[in-house]
Amino acid sequence: MAREENVSEEIWIRAADIEEDIEKAKQLLIKKVKASPQSLLVWKKLVEYEKKSTVGSNETKDLLLHILSTNPDISSRNTLWLLAVDLAILRQEEMAMIDDIYDKAKKNVPANEKLYITVALHFNRLGRADRARKILEEGRNNTGGNGGNVWVTSVRLEMGDFNASSNDFGTSCTDENEAKNIISMCQKGLKQCPDTPELYSILSKYEAKVSVAKARSTLELGRIRCPSSDQLWISSIQLERKSGNENLAKNMMAKALQACPTSGVLYADEIINAPKVRRKGIAFEALKRCKDDIHVMTAVAKMFYDNLMYGKARKWLDRVVALDQQFFSTDGLAQELNTLLKSKNY
Repeated sequence: MAREENVSEEIWIRAADIEEDIEKAKQLLIKKVKASPQSLLVWKKLVEYEKKSTVGSNETKDLLLHILSTNPDISSRNTLWLLAVDLAILRQEEMAMIDDIYDKAKKNVPANEKLYITVALHFNRLGRADRARKILEEGRNNTGGNGGNVWVTSVRLEMGDFNASSNDFGTSCTDENEAKNIISMCQKGLKQCPDTPELYSILSKYEAKVSVAKARSTLELGRIRCPSSDQLWISSIQLERKSGNENLAKNMMAKALQACPTSGVLYADEIINAPKVRRKGIAFEALKRCKDDIHVMTAVAKMFYDNLMYGKARKWLDRVVALDQQFFSTDGLAQELNTLLKSKNY
């Protein structure tokens, strides 16, 4: 029965895609969700059309809210409440309206961590960091042991940089009280959500300023709890490298690749930091094991740039752009390579 429903959804979506007029395509999908309100694929497609639409209509959002209010136990309510929030934000609704939808969603899906993160980020973008903090606090209280991402977002808010990777955390903070606050928040988060790799990584960056041994212990604990986390392995490797323990870092990389044999993050680091004579071989192995991995591709682009092969470097960087524009826009190495290649007229 579920398979038949999926086929039906796909047929409606294809029919909408055939329509040249976005508004007609929307009306077609609205007809489907009225008949089958649990059709997640159709709802998501409908929201895609809303994002493309230039008509300021609230029909989709109002219909979604009506369905959620009349079907509070609908099986897909977690995703549908998130879509309702996304639509309100997309339509730049007033804060009071978004607050109202958030309050209703919170009552119906209190353990949905994406809800708190989405709304908190929106208010933070509007310059309402105080409101964002309150929402994240509610999220931490309501999600319990499943709210690791809410804790991470809370830390990012205090850092003031949501685009930074965990490997950058701790590098820009100079205020002692701010650092203590971040450390305390990470420690509280790990007590509640001990299987959250990013919290261990962030915490270790701050601890390393005072004690490398303490930071090392934190990362070791994290790897015990999350043995397959390439993020924790790379943090450990970088900690040893920065501490001058190059041989230990190399040994740790070998163990890391055994634990995470398809990690593009680890292979990218290995390509960048290996001696030049070994990079090509490592890159070949990485591309074989980590197909279409943006981290590996960025590292390969750097390898070609370092070898003065600018055309090939640009080719690999363009592949990264094609696969993940957001990663390209926020990754430090990708942006640095892009700037360098432009300066070489590539």
